[in-house]
Amino acid sequence: GVSAKLPFAHAVVAGDVVYLSGVTAQADGDPIRESDSVEQQTRRVLRVIDERLSRAGTDNSRVVQAQVWLKDIGRDFAGMNAAWNE
Repeated sequence: GVSAKLPFAHAVVAGDVVYLSGVTAQADGDPIRESDSVEQQTRRVLRVIDERLSRAGTDNSRVVQAQVWLKDIGRDFAGMNAAWNE
């Protein structure tokens, strides 16, 4: 996971709500490679999100909102959506 030296929590539970901090394709500790597709990066992000939600006692079926940031939305949106919907 992300270095414990960072000054924020990966997840905060407030009552029945779980808030996650930002997750990037590097969140699992592996660097992004130039050859990584947006689909590969999205899968990595979703795997980390799933792990954090699981540790908080929930899963992605209960996600209410997600903000997604893409470097080039015109180029990357379809690939991100395809991986998201797998």
